[in-house]
Formats: sequence, C-alpha cells, structure tokens
Amino acid sequence: MKRIFFTTIIFLFFVNAFSFDWSIFNSKLTADEKTKLEAGDLIIRNVDTKKHMCTTSVTSKPVGRIWTGVNKLNPNYTVEVIRILQDNSERKTDVVDQLNNCLLNLNDYAGIPYWSVHSQRYYDLYKKVTEKSKIIQDTSTKILAEYIMEPFGTFDCDILLDYNRQEQNIFYDCVNIPTLRYKDQFNCIKPGKMHIYISAFKHDGYTVLYAVGAVDAPSIFFLRNRVETSFINRINTFCSYMFNKFS
Repeated sequence: MKRIFFTTIIFLFFVNAFSFDWSIFNSKLTADEKTKLEAGDLIIRNVDTKKHMCTTSVTSKPVGRIWTGVNKLNPNYTVEVIRILQDNSERKTDVVDQLNNCLLNLNDYAGIPYWSVHSQRYYDLYKKVTEKSKIIQDTSTKILAEYIMEPFGTFDCDILLDYNRQEQNIFYDCVNIPTLRYKDQFNCIKPGKMHIYISAFKHDGYTVLYAVGAVDAPSIFFLRNRVETSFINRINTFCSYMFNKFS
C-alpha cells in the first residue's frame, strides 16, 4: 500500500513539473523539440519560410504582431528561437522585466561572442552599438541605433520595444535602415528587409520566450549560403544570448 502511495506521489510530481499547455504551438513543433523545451533548453528552428513556423497569429498578442511583420516581409530566410521558463517566485526580477532591461541596454550588445562557420573561430557579433536617439511614449520605446558588424561595416537600425507591464508581455523589432553590403563589395540586403523579432509572454504558469529572425534577400546560388550563415546565424546568436541569460 505504501509503495503504491509513494509511486503515485512521484508520478504526480513529474506530471506537475512538466505540465505545459502546448496549444499555443501548431503541429510543426516536434515531440523531440517539446522534450527539450520541457527541460528548459533553448531550441533553434531553421525553417526557411514562414509556412514551417510553429506558432500562429493567435498564439499571443506579441506573436500576432510578429506574424503581421513576417506576412508583410514574406522572408525567404527564417529562423525561430524558443525557450520556455517556469515562473518562479524566488526570482528577484521577473523574466519579462529582466528581458526588457537587457534589450534596452545597447552597451551589452557589443562583444557578444559569435562563432563564424566560415572562419571556424569566434568574433564579436557587434563591435559596437551606439544609441543615436530615443523616444519613449506610453509602453513603447523607439531607438535609432548605429551598429558596427563585420564584414558589413557600419549601419543604422530602427528598434521598437513595446513592454506591457500590465499584461506582462514584450514585443521587440529591430530592422536595418540602409542597404547592407558584404565587405563593401556587393549588396546583400535592401533597406527594411532584415528583422529581428523578439517576444515574451505568460502562458499556463510559464514565461514563453519566442524570437523570429526574418530576412528577405536574393536567393541566388552564390549568395544563399553566405546570407544564411552570415545573417541567420548572427540572429540566432543574438536571440540565444538574450534567452540564455535566465536560469
């Protein structure tokens, strides 16, 4: 009788420990990916196009805004970065609030380690990121920032961060302003065609961190591999760096 009792207790413990409502994701999210997310791991999904994304426009308000942007851009290079963290009252700062602070701290962007597949070594993702202007209105912060990112040189980006404290969610969008050039030799990405979308929202006693990197660039054979490794991997690196700050 005691053995049955303790077996039941252990079973209920594990059921509660990994109880998450997966209805916010669609069938594109695999069982293996769910297992990794349940363990608190970060997953990266190189999905190429939006039709393979594992969310929908009704997943949450900030994810709905991501879908609005993705549908407008219709990218041919797409990546999803996801992490799910169980809410913990012992945390001094809530995950959503902490992510907001991290995304607004542009000085922290410089020096993020980036692994170059081409060179097989680490570089700084951004050599420097400088805030040129900032406008704060209600829940929105708009920043004009200057990035130095080799081998693409110096360029400006518009950053929009909406942090709804009442609903405890975040929507972040960083988009390039000028045309991006590779080593000043040829054009890679036109203005407004590279977006980093980041969201955070509460669901079922968890904080869901969900990011999408979306690039609309020429799908030319000699450019495709370069764009995928140079831009998509950099977006992966940035989002993973932000999401892995939490334990």
